[in-house]
This record gives sequence, structure tokens and C-alpha cells, in this order.
Amino acid sequence: YLGTPYVWGGVTNLGVDCSGFSQFIYRANGVHLPRDAEEQAIVGVIVGFGRQVREVVEPGDLIFFLNERGRISHVAVSLGKDRIIHASGNNVHISTLDERREDSDQPLIERVLFARRICTY
Repeated sequence: YLGTPYVWGGVTNLGVDCSGFSQFIYRANGVHLPRDAEEQAIVGVIVGFGRQVREVVEPGDLIFFLNERGRISHVAVSLGKDRIIHASGNNVHISTLDERREDSDQPLIERVLFARRICTY
């Protein structure tokens, strides 16, 4: 899915949005997630808030982001520590949440709300 075009409402390898991508990742591993980011944000256990998130997340955790109106509008899948994979902008890509790195996405970092671990055991 890396490089798959971003398409709002998309759920296939022809185009996917952020929550469609996270839903696909979990479905491929036998776990059902709701379709939208706001709905996914109530599943699992909160493991961290705000900037602390990058210190506590594990691969597979979901990280949720606020929009300018204070609503959850984006979700990404943690790759561990400060790296995430998500559908944003033009395509599915990997970003960093480490503001010290030159390639960090500062506007995205400032919008982190919390991370959730989807318990499957």
C-alpha cells in the first residue's frame, strides 16, 4: 500500500484515505475496526497523549490527530517510536513525529491528540 494514491473515502489499493488504510491493516490481521477515524478513536486502550505519544507507542498502535476545529480528523498507524504510516496528502507514506528531525511534519506533530492500542488478546 505504500505509495497508494490518497482518495477520500477510498478503501482499496486503487485509492485509500487515512481511516480506510488503518481499517485495511487491521482487517488483514483479522481485526474489525469501524470505518471512520472518529469511530476508530474509541476502540482499544489509550496509551499516551500529545507529544508523549512517540515515547510510548508500539508498532500497530493507532495515533489520532485533531483538525483546526478540534475534532478527530486523521489517523495513522505507528511503526514504532516516532515513525508512522498513513494516507495523507497525495498517497500512503511514512512520516516522522520527531520534531528534531529535518524531515518531520511539524503541523501534524502539533495536532497529535492521543494513541490507542487495539488489544486483540
